[in-house]
Amino acid sequence: MTKDLIAFQKLEDLTIILHKVLSTIPKKEQFALSEEIKKQVYLIAKLIMHINTLRQGRKEYFSKLSEEFDFLFYLIRLMYKLKYISSKQYMNLSEKVNEVVKICCGWLKNIDSEK
Repeated sequence: MTKDLIAFQKLEDLTIILHKVLSTIPKKEQFALSEEIKKQVYLIAKLIMHINTLRQGRKEYFSKLSEEFDFLFYLIRLMYKLKYISSKQYMNLSEKVNEVVKICCGWLKNIDSEK
């Protein structure tokens, strides 16, 4: 079940933090950068759910998941470079995303070892 996955729980925590941070960015970005970041996090959550339901062919979806995390990192870095978030917020968000990525990498290694 997805709610039992540590990666999913950590992503949920990240989503809540991101929503709080995104509510503070300028109004002009609320429907552009802010919405893009939210969509990206939701897409990652959807991919994690999908991977969890598969019994075969999971490995192919991990490369897609990696691409989506890379784009999320880009969007967060962009928020920082545009000075919408502080360096402390940037570091905190990056650490949270990295935590989920590391858990997903461990999940992939576990899948590899099952074969």
